Amino acid sequence: MPFVSSVEGTFGYGRQTQTVIDPNSPIMAGNATTTMNTTGSTAIPGVAGQDDAFGPIPTDSSFNFNFYGTNYGGGAAAPNGIYWNTNNVFGFGSGNSTIQWLANTGRGILCGNYDRRTDPNAYYFPIATSGSYKILTCLMFFRNVYNAGVAGEGQFQVRLAKNTVSGAQYIEFRIYKGSGTANGGAITIAGYGPAANKGWNITNGTTFTNTFADTFATTFPADNTSFVLSSDSSGTTWTFTNTSYLNI
Repeated sequence: MPFVSSVEGTFGYGRQTQTVIDPNSPIMAGNATTTMNTTGSTAIPGVAGQDDAFGPIPTDSSFNFNFYGTNYGGGAAAPNGIYWNTNNVFGFGSGNSTIQWLANTGRGILCGNYDRRTDPNAYYFPIATSGSYKILTCLMFFRNVYNAGVAGEGQFQVRLAKNTVSGAQYIEFRIYKGSGTANGGAITIAGYGPAANKGWNITNGTTFTNTFADTFATTFPADNTSFVLSSDSSGTTWTFTNTSYLNI
């Protein structure tokens, strides 16, 4: 039986009231868009216009999010929190400003990792509740290459969601400006290392999981597309579902 969930309409996604078909299976087929509306958000400290920097993304005690067996949510701070690396990496643990992420650089999700610049800024919203889910939403604006182009060439929204009953975890990406006509060009996806797909990857701090396979090996995700990562309660096994979104 469906249930009705409520979220803030200013969070840059979704509608104020929406029906979720199955709260235990929130992944829906198709692409979802975002407005990148920053109203009600807070700027991630230390990353505005910065090249090779990082900033913490605060959580609170209601949001427990595990990544390879460690809870980096729950109000945790460095060295056990969530942070944004301006070279397009969601990091977990001790913050760092590394440009080229290797498998042993640290735990993180590479989101088109390259020598970029967060410009003009990146933002996070207060933890939201939707049914049995706690959700952390972030908006990322970046310059394609740190010393070239214009601010905001690339833009995407990320939602980290935790089912407080089953423990299941999800990370949803909604691309506003990537490769396509919205920004009049294509975001570089050269990546680093011997494997082209290292620009989009997950590392547990020791090895790359190659969860995205070659999906974004040659082209940054297109404008107005979305995709989801899902995992067990420990955040140890991640599954990539392309052309999908979370109906929460």
